[in-house]
Amino acid sequence: MIRVVSFVTLTDEGARTIENFADTVAKVRETVTANGGTLEYAWQTAGIYDFVAVLNFPDVEAEFRSKNDVYKMGTIRVDHVPAIPLDEALNLSNG
Repeated sequence: MIRVVSFVTLTDEGARTIENFADTVAKVRETVTANGGTLEYAWQTAGIYDFVAVLNFPDVEAEFRSKNDVYKMGTIRVDHVPAIPLDEALNLSNG
């Protein structure tokens, strides 16, 4: 299982259709689930990203399939960053 942090920005189309964003979120959830993943957390943010989410996938291939399916929607762009809990990262540093 891999965890990714997703930094989401609306495309021009996404901004024009923001009143339908609940539908976009529902489609993203369906896409993630169809690829074996889960949407763990999501927040709307103020700053360079419009939304930030934490997702889990069984493997990197499932994450790529999901991201590609989401891109086809044309309303959001997503930068996915793999992440592990800090305690695990510290253990890796120790050797």
